Amino acid sequence: MEAQLKWSFKLPKERRVQARRPVIAGDRVLVCFHYEKAGFYQSKLCAFEAATGREIWSCLIDHVGNEPVAAGDITYWSSFAGSIHALDAQGQLIWQGPECGRNIGVPVLSGDRLVFAEIAGGAKFTWCLNRHSGETLWKFEGGGHAYPLTMADGRVFHSAAASTGMDEPSRCSLHSLSLETGKSGWSITDSLYFYNPIVSGKRLYVCNSRALQIRDAAGGKLLAELPLEDQNQTLRLVQGPSEGRFYVWRDNLRPGADSITALDVKASRGLFGEKLSLSIAWQRQEARGLCGAPLPVGEQGLLYLTHDGVICRIGASSGAPESEIRLKTQPSSAGGIALAQGRMFVTHGPHVFAYELGCNPPLAAETGLR
Repeated sequence: MEAQLKWSFKLPKERRVQARRPVIAGDRVLVCFHYEKAGFYQSKLCAFEAATGREIWSCLIDHVGNEPVAAGDITYWSSFAGSIHALDAQGQLIWQGPECGRNIGVPVLSGDRLVFAEIAGGAKFTWCLNRHSGETLWKFEGGGHAYPLTMADGRVFHSAAASTGMDEPSRCSLHSLSLETGKSGWSITDSLYFYNPIVSGKRLYVCNSRALQIRDAAGGKLLAELPLEDQNQTLRLVQGPSEGRFYVWRDNLRPGADSITALDVKASRGLFGEKLSLSIAWQRQEARGLCGAPLPVGEQGLLYLTHDGVICRIGASSGAPESEIRLKTQPSSAGGIALAQGRMFVTHGPHVFAYELGCNPPLAAETGLR
């Protein structure tokens, strides 16, 4: 991996700084840092000029901020304070809401709608706002902590898990909602957690705590399943650029237990309709831990960042290591990578790094799992 460092930035003065994955917005890169402040937390969102690293503007929130979402000249920044901050091109507040009083996750956008879900303890609702005004359009009681949402074909898909008592298993669910009204099209309950769903064509792909499931997106019917674990794990899904290729990141709190598994899904026509075949192409253990999900680089490779600050590139066909860049940072589980038009932006702890890449084929537009 040919990479030339163009600029870097370190957030000064603050203690125990953690950075979210960088977000590329045109000629700017947005980075959210959160850190300890006066016995609590504060977050700072910085907008940098992508080419030079010049700080254009910054904004503060007195709580833990999430990775921002950019749409045109507007940035939407959510936080554990329970509000969305809509900021203009100069970082000035356009609107703030809805003050739901719960931790909330990263929003997703479609047309004039912005959808987000409550997370962590006490979480209950999924919200839809008008993204131009902040007006609440609907709320859906999803029943607990929600994992990242996705939207497709006028539907909102998301999973949730709620505790039912100290001696009772969690109540886990997977929902399909109307983006227009928030009404449920279908929902599924299980004793196993569901994680981030992905919709491709007419199928919904999602991992539960032990397997990859493929479901009919229109009705939720289970079409195929591939067992992956014999014990419950956090399994996050990433779609590859080639048809039928997916990657599963085992996100484990126990040191040395993270892994990446490449999966292939093939469809064929049978006597009774379509038949799906699921197989494991390879698996790579990563004892150093991953800062976020692996990032596909065309059809040839994957990038990921380790807790000890190493950018790794591995081959997509075999998972074999190809190259590494070691950052001059202290160990941190926080950070991530974003790619756009031959540039790579990396966050790790209090640091931001910008690289110009020389590779064949060229890197495509920004991609990655939030």
